[in-house]
Amino acid sequence: MTQFDVKEASGRLADLIARVRAGEEVVIAEGGKPAVRLVSAEENPRRKGHGIFKGQVWMADDFSAPLTEKEMEEWGI
Repeated sequence: MTQFDVKEASGRLADLIARVRAGEEVVIAEGGKPAVRLVSAEENPRRKGHGIFKGQVWMADDFSAPLTEKEMEEWGI
């Protein structure tokens, strides 16, 4: 893990992005304390797996109910 201060990181953003894409872990610190960790968008582990849409998707109570005659006509069934 490589750590950079905010002021130093702001002037080296392109270099830091290249390092992260190459697999290096880069942390940006404020006042000597780690504040953020740069991660590649292609490898973001939080975007994988079950539950990524929790609270964002809902299903109607009648989702699996049979279609009405009118709905079937509208769908061309």
